[in-house]
Amino acid sequence: MIRDLHPVRHPVDHLVRRVGDHLALLRPTHAAKSLVAISIGPALMLGQATLPTLVTLAGTIALFVLASSAVYVVNDLADIERDRLHPKKRLRPLASGAVAPATALWMLAGLAACMVALAVALPPLIGMIVGLYLVCNLAYSLALKHTPIVEMLIVAAGFALRTASGYVAFGLVPHPWVIATVLAGSLLLTIGKRRAELQRAHDSAEHRPVLAHYSQPLLDAYLLVAGIACFAASLAVLVDTLDSVNRPALVFVSLPFVIYLFQRYLLLAFAGTGTGNPTRLLLGDRVTHVVLAAWAAALVVAAMLGDVMLDGWVALEAGGALS
Repeated sequence: MIRDLHPVRHPVDHLVRRVGDHLALLRPTHAAKSLVAISIGPALMLGQATLPTLVTLAGTIALFVLASSAVYVVNDLADIERDRLHPKKRLRPLASGAVAPATALWMLAGLAACMVALAVALPPLIGMIVGLYLVCNLAYSLALKHTPIVEMLIVAAGFALRTASGYVAFGLVPHPWVIATVLAGSLLLTIGKRRAELQRAHDSAEHRPVLAHYSQPLLDAYLLVAGIACFAASLAVLVDTLDSVNRPALVFVSLPFVIYLFQRYLLLAFAGTGTGNPTRLLLGDRVTHVVLAAWAAALVVAAMLGDVMLDGWVALEAGGALS
């Protein structure tokens, strides 16, 4: 066990630090992943929201946050010795000795109890989706993390399952193109992360043995295939969504922004920067934020201009009919 190099003298500080170590084991900051992935479908169907569906949606997000925390605990327990060999992950609560494995097991039991209680209050299909997510991730933690390709697909499937549960919370059938977009997009980010890890192989080879099965040219090819799949699926979602609100012309406004965002990610990936942590990439890249804001503004302006042109056309037709 790694000894604490920074002993805390004050009892209150000691308590705060212990609580912080236990919370760090649960990765609370990663709850944003569940929030975003589950909210994709409901965001597209916001007009169909009711109070019961919003309550169900909140419960679904909470259930997946608990489930993902449980997965992190299991994964850290399984990797405790390997994490100690990693320059950064050795500082994790279990690897550093800040949290004992027995304590982690008690925390895992508490998470399981909360999940069961919450799942009983939600539609059965949501519980089944979360159960499938847990089974897949348990298999990942115990064995499949060492199987090339499969390990990346399991990570991506976890996000697709989250998105599907958001639709179910609203009482809707999951949109196949949305699920395909999330699956391909998550795979794109996961491949980018593996590529970044491979570039730091001298630090991470012992920590993630599956990297021995990959090469940079192979991951570059995977990255391009996943990017093309994600772009095609997202374009299908865009066309379908705008067509459903009688705004098909906005596809042409959106297309340059969609293309740029994909190229921006590939730029970061092939430049070898920013892909080690996909969450940090999405939340921290200012260029991406500016492009998203510009895209939203362009859609608003184009929609307003479209309404003005349509009103003018109707007025012209009405004037011609009167004459």
